[in-house]
Amino acid sequence: MFPDAALPVPASLMRLLAVFAPLFTAPSLRTFSMLACGFLARSGKRTVCGMLTGAGLSRIWPHDRAHYFFSRARWNPDDLGIAAAGLVIALLVPGGEPVEVLIDDTLFRRRGKRVWAASWFHDGSAQGPAKTGYGNNWVVLAVRVRLPMISRPVAVPVMAKLVIKGTASASRLWLARRMVTRLARELPGRRVHVTADSADAGEELKQLPGSVTWTTRLRANAALHGLPPERTGKRGRPRKKGDRLPALAKIAAAALFSQVTVTRYGKTETIAACAFTCLWYSVTHLPVVLRHRHRARHGGPHPGQIETRL
Repeated sequence: MFPDAALPVPASLMRLLAVFAPLFTAPSLRTFSMLACGFLARSGKRTVCGMLTGAGLSRIWPHDRAHYFFSRARWNPDDLGIAAAGLVIALLVPGGEPVEVLIDDTLFRRRGKRVWAASWFHDGSAQGPAKTGYGNNWVVLAVRVRLPMISRPVAVPVMAKLVIKGTASASRLWLARRMVTRLARELPGRRVHVTADSADAGEELKQLPGSVTWTTRLRANAALHGLPPERTGKRGRPRKKGDRLPALAKIAAAALFSQVTVTRYGKTETIAACAFTCLWYSVTHLPVVLRHRHRARHGGPHPGQIETRL
């Protein structure tokens, strides 16, 4: 399989790489496999040429062979991501348990006239008060798993979509929903629990499959309603939503909190929390569970988070 290999490839790794064989032609599979080996073996920057160096091929293969794989070779990144997700889930997620998915976007800082789709985006890690940066913005889907050698969970990225301003791909939520929908379709019979940040809430969630739940931070200006009342049997269209609920601050002030022990970032602490079911109609026409939280040392209610029940 690897006639050009300069490094011995373990049989266990060969079996994992064989999962991707249907996605490539024979020459592309050989290139992909050696770049994957170089990615794992490389201790420095994992650039294209860096992966060639990690695989011991920098003096054997011309570098344009590796660049050709990314620029012109016939393969589909979405299919590759689904195959990687299936491999991760099969090996690291016990059968029958829900698949936990994490969604976030990240800025890859790149400049230059030939850097396609680069623009200014929000960058929470930027220095100074202006949290912006220039480069490519990627929406990343990762599968949350647990490994026996460490106590904390690990996020394994398996899919990514590029944000392209001026197109439908400018919406990060649109990209995230498409990735989650594709993953759920490839996992019939499995529940998929998605956790995302406050930017990933909008009408796109109305198109999620029934096997998906979506957890995100609630916006401060969210308009919440009660659940629609039961049908009365009278003529006319039934109500789609109940009465408008008070503002979030009033809901939090009147809420009955319970003490709950949670573990976050390796630390176990007790927080106050409450939960109730309502309707965030502008985001999803289905009921959501609103969770209010606050820590005792803060002395005030947290805006909360929602989990859509689809």
